[in-house]
Amino acid sequence: MISLPNRKAWPGLLALVALILIGAGCKNFFVDPKLTSITVVPSSQTVVIGSTQQLTATGTYDDGSTKTLSGSGVSWTSADATSATVSTSGLVKAISTNGNATESVVITVQAGTVSATSTILVATATVTGLSMDKSTLPVSNGSTGQLHANATFSNGTVSDVSINSGTVWSSSPTGIVTLANGTGSPAPEVVTGIAAGTTTVTAIFSGKTASATVTVN
Repeated sequence: MISLPNRKAWPGLLALVALILIGAGCKNFFVDPKLTSITVVPSSQTVVIGSTQQLTATGTYDDGSTKTLSGSGVSWTSADATSATVSTSGLVKAISTNGNATESVVITVQAGTVSATSTILVATATVTGLSMDKSTLPVSNGSTGQLHANATFSNGTVSDVSINSGTVWSSSPTGIVTLANGTGSPAPEVVTGIAAGTTTVTAIFSGKTASATVTVN
């Protein structure tokens, strides 16, 4: 005959059983999240021979989290290194169009078994103009707005160069807004109001200039 513990000991035994069950159920709580997809920004970009373009890869995991992918576990490759090369950090350099007016090159980033691509259009064309998508931009203090700089090339193509590594952004007077590269495709320049006033935000790309007036309320 099996004797049961004294009833006074039951609460302690129940607590012990609960801890055992919780411990068993927690085995899966500490499994590293699995990478499910990669997004590359920009997903397409025109790059003039001799210029560079930084690509950024963001990984999405099965627990819903995201992070920028870098390091030894991430590889970047160019489908045609004679036209465009890519460094281990995702920096693309346009080399040649192989005698064509333009040359399309697919850049692939891979982490484990997951990969994504960006299409780089290598161009021999020169930049003939630069324009801003807005001439004025109202921004509340502490909030953000977006600006896009678009370059026109001598071969008739137009490309968003807002976060191109050859694009330089500035504001004058300073101290009214901050400027930072945004995300997305095409990615904008993000303008954040930090003090009331009016400033001119300027983009310079390949010797061409475009500007917008930003008012912070």
